[in-house]
Amino acid sequence: MRSDELTYSRAVHVSVLGFSAQFVLAFVVLLYAIFAVAGDGIDRTGLTVFFLAIGGLLPWLGLILIFHQHRLDAIEALEAERFAAAETSSVFEHADDLRIAQRRLAAMYKFLLPAISLGLAAYLVGIGLWRLSVGKLFVDIELYQPSQAPGWGVALGMIIGLVGFVLASFVAGMANQQAWQNLRGGAGAIVGTALAAFVMAVALGIEMLGYDWAARYLQVILPGYMIVLGIEIILNFLLNVYRPRTRGEIPRPAFDSQILALIAQPQSVAQSVSSALSYQFGFEVGETWFYQLLSRTVVSLATLALLVIWGLSCLVIVEPNEEAIITRFGRIVRDETVQASGLHLKAPWPIERVERFESMRVHQIQLASQPELGIDEPILWTNDHAMNPTDYIIVAPSLYDEQETGDESQRDISLMNAEVPVQYRIKDILRFVKLAPERDRDELLKAAATRELTRYMATREVDEILGPRRAEIGRELQRRIQAAFDRLGPVVGDDGTRAGAGVEVVFVGLANAHPPNDEDHKVAESFQAVVQATQEQIKLEEEGKKEEIRLLAAAAGSAERSQNLIAAIDALKDMQRDGADRDTIENQHQIINDLLREAGGRAAQAIAKARALRWDRHMTGKARFVEFEGRLEAYASAPTLYIWRQILDVYKNGLGQTRVFFNATDAKPHIRIDLLREDYQVPIQAGDSDMGE
Repeated sequence: MRSDELTYSRAVHVSVLGFSAQFVLAFVVLLYAIFAVAGDGIDRTGLTVFFLAIGGLLPWLGLILIFHQHRLDAIEALEAERFAAAETSSVFEHADDLRIAQRRLAAMYKFLLPAISLGLAAYLVGIGLWRLSVGKLFVDIELYQPSQAPGWGVALGMIIGLVGFVLASFVAGMANQQAWQNLRGGAGAIVGTALAAFVMAVALGIEMLGYDWAARYLQVILPGYMIVLGIEIILNFLLNVYRPRTRGEIPRPAFDSQILALIAQPQSVAQSVSSALSYQFGFEVGETWFYQLLSRTVVSLATLALLVIWGLSCLVIVEPNEEAIITRFGRIVRDETVQASGLHLKAPWPIERVERFESMRVHQIQLASQPELGIDEPILWTNDHAMNPTDYIIVAPSLYDEQETGDESQRDISLMNAEVPVQYRIKDILRFVKLAPERDRDELLKAAATRELTRYMATREVDEILGPRRAEIGRELQRRIQAAFDRLGPVVGDDGTRAGAGVEVVFVGLANAHPPNDEDHKVAESFQAVVQATQEQIKLEEEGKKEEIRLLAAAAGSAERSQNLIAAIDALKDMQRDGADRDTIENQHQIINDLLREAGGRAAQAIAKARALRWDRHMTGKARFVEFEGRLEAYASAPTLYIWRQILDVYKNGLGQTRVFFNATDAKPHIRIDLLREDYQVPIQAGDSDMGE
């Protein structure tokens, strides 16, 4: 094909068409992802397909720019040919000076397309790793949130897959021409989106049949698919750096995926296989009778394979930990259809289908706040650790905060966060199946349990929930939720009795209860301040009790004896105040004395010291009395001798260490007196004194 202006204009138009189709497909997938899940959730598989489709806009944008520049280069080349054919002389020395578009085109191949390729690779790998980390959390059957509109998902996925494959085949056919060969990158982008949407439709179709394993694992398969495509683009970029090129060859952009190119043109695979076999065997394999027979009967063989697969749907294998129920056109034919473990036969799908239940496994429903998975840091009141922190529980306020208004309608309420796991097992398969359609059973159980949780928690004070009564509250919630489940199901009696949900609640917990988190965590800090004050109060009370025990033990040997002694003294005071008789008071005195004798500590020491002082004084007085009696007897025997003996004893005791001067003259004596302190040996007083006669 001649590479002229019209050739590249058509390529630009096809690139614009591909860009528009890619954008429309991405927008449709986004609408499905938003509205496919009830509430504030979003379909995770649909969101991954949307990110993949949005990434496909980059190759189309690069193709629009590059083919537009090719068109400008073709126009410039045509003008240069006309200019060279003209007879007039040129003011330019070289005709290449006029090829501005050509140099710009070379720069775009050198810088723009590699930049777009690396950007797309980084986008696919980054988004793929993010979606893979999210998808791994929800592969678990308990956390998986099924689509609420699987029929729409199947229809849209099939339509997007069909439109994408047709458009990709058209673009890939154009890419067989040399001038349009880079359109393979755009065909790969749109066929990648079509393939992801088609796989999503198949997974949702399997889910509609009652098997959600495909939809659950697709949450990690599609992100892995994006990562593989990103790695392939990086490898293509590295190979392009070292790949030798001939002069005039159009470079192949790195975002042109070989994997997606094979999907966009599947007939090329068969041609490649046929050519490889012909080369290996040395003859045209495609012209042999076996190849011709196989090509004529491939449709029949494929149909036979589908019939065999459809016939295998008549076999049902029930695992040992499972129980299964077989329904015909969605209705239970007999109550005896509960199947034990082993191999069973049924009518082929969709006439009859089987529902399996892991009756030996404990199932769980999470009420109130949903726990955040994969948290490595400690869970505190002041950090975020719940997927839905705004799902509050209404509780009664603390007793310390209540104000008696007299109006029940003006009573305050409190809000708090808590995780309430409800664990149950399936006790009666038939009742559980008749409860609701399969996709609505868990939601119905959760709604009934949430209603009982709201009713009961509104009567409990916040201090009880944050305090030590969580286990008691959990047991009461278990009883109430079990009663609520027993009130579910179809009516089986004339009095309105219901069959029940067919489940047994085995545990209800109350975990991670804390005040609601605001942006500044002021509420949690206020609660923590109250808790700290309560702990400080308990600490002071314990220290006071410790000091009380220490003082009582020091006073009477032990706290128990001190308490008994205090009680006896208080009883004596009451008797004296009430005017009890003397004998009763004396008996109480005797009881107190007995307790004092048995007591130890400082009270015993004081009593022992008092007794010792009493006996000391008693014996001292008695000794003086005996001495006085002896003196009386001595005086009675010899009064004069006793008196002079006492006088001489005074002289002896009083003047034994005193200097005595005797003056034998009649002259008036002059005496000098020196008084000395024996400890310091210095005079403290000195002077002369005249003594009279």
